[in-house]
Amino acid sequence: MWNPEQRTFLIPSALWRSVYVVDESGTRRASVRVPGIMQEGIALLPDGAVVIAQDTGGLIKWYPSTAPFRAAAEGLPERAGTSGTQSEKDE
Repeated sequence: MWNPEQRTFLIPSALWRSVYVVDESGTRRASVRVPGIMQEGIALLPDGAVVIAQDTGGLIKWYPSTAPFRAAAEGLPERAGTSGTQSEKDE
């Protein structure tokens, strides 16, 4: 997913339960741990929530307590990305 605000790509890794933050040149700048199992897709919502699609079925709507992808794009120290609240919804 292209993140125009930080000019980075957000690429989910199902194996490592994280999202890689990759710059325009293709260089991995950071990774952020995210909730869920076998994540296969990600979307950022205007209210700051992150929707994570799981290969196992269902969606997770995650409200991180910080802006982990912005921090990663700006090169700030990595924090545990899985803080915040989440709700799971099967569709």
